[in-house]
Amino acid sequence: MGPLGFGERLLRFGFMSPNRCLIKFLGEVELGSAPKRSAIENVMSALRELLPDMEPDTTVALLLTRPGRGGISDLDRHWATLITDLAAEFGVPLEPIFRANDESLVQIEPQVAESR
Repeated sequence: MGPLGFGERLLRFGFMSPNRCLIKFLGEVELGSAPKRSAIENVMSALRELLPDMEPDTTVALLLTRPGRGGISDLDRHWATLITDLAAEFGVPLEPIFRANDESLVQIEPQVAESR
């Protein structure tokens, strides 16, 4: 990853081997301003199809990027929650999700079930 600074909201993804090395960077998907289930369903469906070709216990690493400054926003957390829920639904094993904006890179936790 280069210097921080983003012009659009993207979900970047790749595969992480069991020995904790990034084995394949797949790419990125442009995300809109509001979480959309169909966009994440498409990503999870594609990832689920690719995982059987990987070494057992391979996981998926995700990075949400967006323009702006400040801490984790409600929108960031909504995206992380949708992604986590759909990954579980599709059987896609995830690494912790990170968010990068114009000033920081931080881990983002999805909302817990009680607060949804």
